[in-house]
Amino acid sequence: MLVELFSICFLSLLLLNYKKAFEVSVFLTPGVQPPFRERASGLPKAFVNLYIIKNYKKFSGVSDPFYKRGLTIKKQKMLQEIEIKEIEHEMQCYPHKKAACIEALKIVQKHRHWVSDDAVKDIAAFLDMTTAEVDSVATFYNLIFRQPVGKHVILICDSISCWVMGYENLLRYLCEKLNIGLGETTSDGMFTLLPIACLGACDKAPAFMIDETLYGDLTIEKIGGILENIREKGK
Repeated sequence: MLVELFSICFLSLLLLNYKKAFEVSVFLTPGVQPPFRERASGLPKAFVNLYIIKNYKKFSGVSDPFYKRGLTIKKQKMLQEIEIKEIEHEMQCYPHKKAACIEALKIVQKHRHWVSDDAVKDIAAFLDMTTAEVDSVATFYNLIFRQPVGKHVILICDSISCWVMGYENLLRYLCEKLNIGLGETTSDGMFTLLPIACLGACDKAPAFMIDETLYGDLTIEKIGGILENIREKGK
């Protein structure tokens, strides 16, 4: 407790020298992250509950070296109006707003194509959750992308059925055709290639899914035609 109080006093004195840039308030609020609140990066782990709340009116055009030492506070990107409407619609299906976390992640990914750290913070604030709670959900499901992906995501099935039916040859062809490996994105940002345990299409093995379209009974020739058609439509 004494260490935390000392750290508050020290940080407050330090920030007083930069009052011209912005005003701050420091809080010790474990497990709570209201809107516009960001963790002060670069601080020791003992201070994990230290947060700085920005004063937007005074934070513009600052070139002070203070902002180059790990405490830079960037303007937070909030949820878009259409995202909020769609999340609120899904919230009506659940007794508690937190239960809509997965749907919120899916909605944000639908509009942005992936879920950034800023988006996780925004969802957490909107659903009255901590950033860690939302991130734990996002990283549990492999179809919530926490890194940027290509315009089209190829999910190639590597289950036993697809493996027996020639998965390895098809994967080798895809990697050579796109000049990427699993988990990578083409240089033009068109395709990202990812493995998936099962697509539920064992009767059509080998199979892959591109975005939300399932393709079965794949051959090298068929894959080549599918990729060319997608590229043509993307032009």
